[in-house]
Amino acid sequence: MKVSHMRIFTLDARTEARTFAERFRSEVGPVYSQYGFELEGGWITTSLPVGLTRGAGKDGSIPWVAGPQNRYIYIVSYEGPESWQAKVEEFYSSPEYAAVSPDLQARIVDRAFMFVERTLPR
Repeated sequence: MKVSHMRIFTLDARTEARTFAERFRSEVGPVYSQYGFELEGGWITTSLPVGLTRGAGKDGSIPWVAGPQNRYIYIVSYEGPESWQAKVEEFYSSPEYAAVSPDLQARIVDRAFMFVERTLPR
């Protein structure tokens, strides 16, 4: 059974989300692959898209834009003979993960994790 986990990182104010995402992909992504995980995708939160204006709500707010705008979101999945927990423990205790720049971890000020299930086809 495929298990998918969404992870949302709120980044500190000095970190540009796009730069963090590029470093995550190049430094952490290969380690995930090496341990049998699949990165399903990665996203950054952005400011108001071009063409949209404030004022959608009665109070001038934009109801569909909430929370910190400096976030990196990704989904990592595993499908194989071992349990999710065993694979995660193997990944986090690996020398390859330990070698990833601790600077990336230091830039994360808050984390949210949740298991997710695909409901729409790719």
